[in-house]
Amino acid sequence: MPLFSNRPFVPFLRNLVCSLDRLAVRNWFTLALDAATCASIGTDRGSSSAAAECVYPYMTSLHNQSGSTARYGTLPFFWIAVQRPLWVHYLLGLGLSVINCDLDIVWLNDARPHMIRTKGDLLLQGDTAAGLNSGFYLARPSERASAFFSVWLTDLENRGPVSLTGDLRGAGHRHA
Repeated sequence: MPLFSNRPFVPFLRNLVCSLDRLAVRNWFTLALDAATCASIGTDRGSSSAAAECVYPYMTSLHNQSGSTARYGTLPFFWIAVQRPLWVHYLLGLGLSVINCDLDIVWLNDARPHMIRTKGDLLLQGDTAAGLNSGFYLARPSERASAFFSVWLTDLENRGPVSLTGDLRGAGHRHA
């Protein structure tokens, strides 16, 4: 389960990781969206393994390196938000199932047993206001899931910094 964070969102990341640890959910790693994130969570788990569970995979400076929170609808926010479908698509291509989880979610129970029992290439939670919610889902490696993410990424590329949930809903309609 990739957890995407930049420095301003590390408190949310810490809270999510605490809830995962409480449930003995260990199949996560942090994809840092800035160079400061891994260093700031290096001791959160009380062991030296925390640094190994955080990667900053980018070689050059990226948007919003100042440490300030990227405002919704801005290019820095869009850049951060688009990383999730890009990485999920990549991980699916490696044959991995991926749970995507926003940082503002707290796990009260382990959702994985339910996900394992439920069939489908892509399990999305509903959101009554927006239709589909891009904040928590399971994607399994399949041609259908890969095609869905290709459509979603193409929509994002064509539309720029707009509502990611709207893009997800639109991709679902065009791919169905």
